[in-house]
Amino acid sequence: MNSYKVLGHQLFSKGEYSIVPIRFEDRMDIMKWRNEQMYHLRQAEKLTEQSQDSYFKNVVSKLFEQEKPNQLLFSFLKMAFVLVMEVWYILTGLIRTLKFRL
Repeated sequence: MNSYKVLGHQLFSKGEYSIVPIRFEDRMDIMKWRNEQMYHLRQAEKLTEQSQDSYFKNVVSKLFEQEKPNQLLFSFLKMAFVLVMEVWYILTGLIRTLKFRL
């Protein structure tokens, strides 16, 4: 599992849902989701497997090497039927942890 140096904990969970540092194996699902949401994400062109691999290799992988990365990317796991309150508690806990750690 990838880990951010700046975080003491790498896994944040509530029930069957968890947030972990972004996983390489999720990159194609992320690409598909982004390509389906191009208008809303203000994305100019469709991502390709090559561009997604390049982004993960040249941008995402380097985040895990930095003491204070400029962004933290996470994979949200087991998200089937998410209740708004469950997501709120998970994200609130994550934000509190990040503010405390940074």
